[in-house]
Amino acid sequence: NVPKHPTLEIFVVEKRVVENNGRNQIFGRIDTLTATELKFGMLSSTKIAFSDMGVADAFGKALGILEHYVVQDLTLTLPDKDHNELMVLRKVD
Repeated sequence: NVPKHPTLEIFVVEKRVVENNGRNQIFGRIDTLTATELKFGMLSSTKIAFSDMGVADAFGKALGILEHYVVQDLTLTLPDKDHNELMVLRKVD
């Protein structure tokens, strides 16, 4: 089985997040959401191991430390507290 591309869904009204890191579902709450700040609360995950966890591990780590976001066109950029780019996501639906 080939891992899927990571996905991230942010439910603004419910203040919750659901993501898939390639194999595992991760879900949790949003603690802070303003025009520029985004901080997740406790995140829970399913635990399906697979041979190449590199992308999945990086995706999970980035979600745990991000503090800001920038939306431009159909792109969501997630930087850390020092504004270093952690990941860039593209709207696909």
